[in-house]
Amino acid sequence: LAFVALLATLCIGEFWASYLIVVMVWTGEAIEDFAHMKAQRNLSLLVSAAPKTAHLMTLPGIEHEMDNNQANDESYEPPCLSENQCKPSSCVLCRHAEFRKVDAANSKQSNISEQNCDYKHNICPFLQASTDGEISSNLQRYKTVPVDELNIGNVIIVLPGETVPVDGELLSGSAILDTSAINGESVPREVYAGAAVLSGCVNGGVVLIMRVTKLSKNSQYQKIMQLVESARSSKAAVVRFADMLSVPFTVLSFVIAGFAWGFSGDALRFAQVLVLATPCPLLIAVPVACMAGTGRLAKLGIVVKSQDVLEQLSRVTDVFFDKTGTLTVKQPQVVNVDVIDTTQKADRIVMLAGVLETYSQHILAGGIAKAGASLWENAHPSSVPQLPSVREYPVVHSVKETAGQGIQGVVDGILVRVGRRKYVTEQNANQTIGKSLAADEMATYVSFDGVLVGRIVLKDVPRDNAKSTIDALCTLGARSISILTGDSLQAATTIGKSVGIETIYADLLPQDKLAHVKKHNYNAYKNKQNSTVTMMVGDGVNDAPVLAAADIGVAVTDGTDTAASECAQVVIMNNDISSVASAIRVAKHTKRVMVQSVLMGIGLAIISMIFAAFGFIPAVIGAMMQEAIDVVAIMWALTALRERK
Repeated sequence: LAFVALLATLCIGEFWASYLIVVMVWTGEAIEDFAHMKAQRNLSLLVSAAPKTAHLMTLPGIEHEMDNNQANDESYEPPCLSENQCKPSSCVLCRHAEFRKVDAANSKQSNISEQNCDYKHNICPFLQASTDGEISSNLQRYKTVPVDELNIGNVIIVLPGETVPVDGELLSGSAILDTSAINGESVPREVYAGAAVLSGCVNGGVVLIMRVTKLSKNSQYQKIMQLVESARSSKAAVVRFADMLSVPFTVLSFVIAGFAWGFSGDALRFAQVLVLATPCPLLIAVPVACMAGTGRLAKLGIVVKSQDVLEQLSRVTDVFFDKTGTLTVKQPQVVNVDVIDTTQKADRIVMLAGVLETYSQHILAGGIAKAGASLWENAHPSSVPQLPSVREYPVVHSVKETAGQGIQGVVDGILVRVGRRKYVTEQNANQTIGKSLAADEMATYVSFDGVLVGRIVLKDVPRDNAKSTIDALCTLGARSISILTGDSLQAATTIGKSVGIETIYADLLPQDKLAHVKKHNYNAYKNKQNSTVTMMVGDGVNDAPVLAAADIGVAVTDGTDTAASECAQVVIMNNDISSVASAIRVAKHTKRVMVQSVLMGIGLAIISMIFAAFGFIPAVIGAMMQEAIDVVAIMWALTALRERK
């Protein structure tokens, strides 16, 4: 259209209009590039933030233990490091790559960076806490290598403000990590020695030491990058439809121009109409809005695997939830403490039991440990206000766990036992303790120095924001919301009532969940309910088949790699169930912006062409109006980046 308009204006002597068309085409490309860059900003930041290099040093006693096969085998477990080996005698230091502003410039910068750093020895400061608590600085030597050359078992260090290059295990005492790039969490997370550290996190505290547990290509951040690249390279059905609509719009433009010339007998009218013909709202505004919506979701810690999914999210009608770990927290929580020994307080029982349970792998241990830690932190505030994690903890030793029975250990000089009643004490074997447990409740007993002091009651509880999420989904247009669970009907009904879900299907195996969703989709097709879009929300391996079968599978994860996230089309990285409603809300807002951009742009273009057909808009003015219409449509499409108020 621009080329034909240029020829037409040249033929009739409208040289200023021809000049403006050339200028507008050139500036239009610049505006288009700006719009795409702006729309993809959040996705580009994720991609460009990936660490490219690491500074490698030789750690005695580690590298010679691994041959080439072991170095590339993620099942290989390197020998444990001694306390001296954990000190900074040698490590790997990751370097954070600069954000990419222009692809070509970034590529050139990356190449120069790698060429200048390869195997070049440097000096870096390492901070180490001394016995008196003061921080001392030691100088350590390292050399820089590409992050892809890191092997499993390497020990690495990451300086404050730098990005963790690969997945690993924390060896130093503690670390504060900014995980916003992984899961969208705004509050930094504090982790301790032995904890898993995911690539893509930013070190927000002192220097940390960690051991590599996964190769760069298999680390969490690279998996996220694969999802992001897939989303960026895909093309939504609505975008393809917009591309197709540009053809009839072009034909319509020529028809209006032809009629204007034919009825007026003035070739100038033909040029005036074509100057105003712009399919930009279809060809640019729609994909820009779609990409902006995808970027908005990424900023919230929600990754969609293709732009088609974004369009489907805006049309969700039926939602299925897994119960355990999705609607509820991932571990049973303490809901009551029955005190038996009146000389003891409930808080003290939970605190000491919680300290001991941190050493256990039992399914109930996590909930007790969490409750105990919370009570301990409230009762023993930090002695250093600037370091909230620095506080006195009880001394624990002689820990012994008996499978199927319980765990015991000496906590602050008291022999604490937690587990079955007969395991913790032989006293008062027939004594009735508290009220009878409900079907969805579990209990464990606690004794101090052989004396039964209490019973801790736990149950599967709903997430704090589960009910508000269900209410939000109903507001967003969900026709039906159901629970699919392998748990008992009674337990599922209790959770369903607390979150506001009435339709419950219980005692289901993974294949039963799959069959149920398939049957639901078939019935919708049979009843010609073509508008039905099903969504399944889950978190575990048992949810993987049904996540793949639903129109939209949503995996609620904490940023770690699971079978659920592999099969789902939408991955929520922040383990926040409210993000399900947020994803639909953003998708609906994005689709609304798409439609508004198209109607606004095409409507203005057609109205302007009609006025030009009657000779009311000169070619020079029309060229400027055409560009103004493009700018308005594109700028409106970019509002998909903004948070909906």
